[in-house]
Amino acid sequence: MSERSLRVAAYITAFEDQQAVMRCVQLLDRQHYSIEQILIVDNSRTSLLDSSMRIIVEHHPENIGVAGGMKIAVAWAIEQKFDLLWLFDQDSTPDDPDLLKKLVDLYQAQESLNSPIGIVAPLPIDTYRNLPIHGSDWNGYDFEPPKIDDSLDFYECDALITSGSLLSIAAAKNNPLPLDSLFLDAVDWFYCLTLRQNHYRILVSKLAILKHELGKTHTVKCPFSQQEIVTHTASALRYYYSSRNHTFLSTRMAPRKLRKQAILHRLRMLKQNLRHIRYYETPPRKLKVYACLRGTIDGLIGRLGRTW
Repeated sequence: MSERSLRVAAYITAFEDQQAVMRCVQLLDRQHYSIEQILIVDNSRTSLLDSSMRIIVEHHPENIGVAGGMKIAVAWAIEQKFDLLWLFDQDSTPDDPDLLKKLVDLYQAQESLNSPIGIVAPLPIDTYRNLPIHGSDWNGYDFEPPKIDDSLDFYECDALITSGSLLSIAAAKNNPLPLDSLFLDAVDWFYCLTLRQNHYRILVSKLAILKHELGKTHTVKCPFSQQEIVTHTASALRYYYSSRNHTFLSTRMAPRKLRKQAILHRLRMLKQNLRHIRYYETPPRKLKVYACLRGTIDGLIGRLGRTW
């Protein structure tokens, strides 16, 4: 099919880090493929930046979370009749000026096939560990590593992180908006699975690389080997929403015959998180333990919203 120029908008979720947001905006401005407008949902207590002719800033000092911002962005892109929406966290660094073009090229090369495309994404690289953050496949109650064909320059998966994802607005029109009651964490996974349930493809380009800061790390001494290791650390708030939303996702997305396995899996993950907190986390450990326990229970009973 003949390629046509697609209308692309970008979106950034901002929170209390003006330098990171400005860096992301500047790198988006340097993309060789034209971005018509940039929407920023700023969840900071004090607004980080002002709107301009090309940049639209919605300030939400009450903090509507990643989920609330993503819902606003998708609805806005549909209303403005864009073709594609490029989604970002402020923790990503799109420093390849051809990054968007690579994604659009893959989208246009694949969109003529029978199965419609939902998302085309770059391959994120965790800047702390210099390791790829691959997408995942859904086995009915849990996520597992995707099947990657080395002979192709892209692969398909069922879920991936939001940042860097290029969302087809044609797909967005035919699916529910992102679930804003998740507030924080697993919003992207839940939205991806919704797209996949409706037979939209999710593609990851191996040629498009995006630097991304995946959480915070710290160095601790392993209590078993006494060797220093680098491991991730998170706040009690993150433990709560991660436990709640992943439990909700696993138990609600699982078919009835796998519901018991989904619950058992989430209990195993709870045990794993509690062990990590005990041996490797920073204080306040008791609060983080409570966050995991309460989050798992709230996920099982379906108590969503901003509840921490």
